[in-house]
Amino acid sequence: MSQDKSPTEAPDRKLLDFAWNRHKVYSKNASRYRARFAFLRNLLLVLSVVVVALSVIDASLTKLQLTKIDSINHLQKPFLSGIHILQPTLQHCLIILPITISALLAFAVKFDRGNNWLLLRGSAEVLKSEIYCYRTRIREYKENRNEILAHKTKLVSERLKGSAVHQAALNPDEEEPPSHYKLGWVIKIITLSIRLIGKLFLQLWNQLFGLEKLSEKNSIPDDEFSDLSAEDYLRYRLEEQFF
Repeated sequence: MSQDKSPTEAPDRKLLDFAWNRHKVYSKNASRYRARFAFLRNLLLVLSVVVVALSVIDASLTKLQLTKIDSINHLQKPFLSGIHILQPTLQHCLIILPITISALLAFAVKFDRGNNWLLLRGSAEVLKSEIYCYRTRIREYKENRNEILAHKTKLVSERLKGSAVHQAALNPDEEEPPSHYKLGWVIKIITLSIRLIGKLFLQLWNQLFGLEKLSEKNSIPDDEFSDLSAEDYLRYRLEEQFF
């Protein structure tokens, strides 16, 4: 990785470490909020479909119950004997499920998870952009870059505190695996399964189209602290978004 030979101001490793930590906290909390928002949205969709299906079944059972015995075929007779047990259960579900959907919808509106993850993702990307500009010494970072990055990091944090996402609500221990009381074991298993499928699909895609070979030039990882040349900036900042 190329080093900047200018003796004016060396990169402040402690400042960069703090800025990277803030970026990672924002990024991982954005992913967490997005997962919750998507799960809640999909749950509402599934429950709505279930309510419609149960309504159709309940109407069919009511119609079957009113049908004369002589006109019922041999396939419908087994259902007729269990209607007095099944239909009350369906009717209770048709009362409980709409109430549940309304409560979940009110929860989604109250906490606005979708807006939260957008704010956090935007803050994470702004901070990441400032870090790379600092390391490349471009824009206002040509002089007094340590002071400028410290100010920009503080500005991003204060802007986030003034929004719907308060700093105290962020999870500082994102390196730890999500516990069962946060997302639930079912969501955790689904998330891991999706990641595994995505990883397998990516490996298959790389083998079919050779994208893995194109990314071999990025085999040397970015240490996140050294100064960058223009070529390094293109490699670690831009090319990673494509490969």
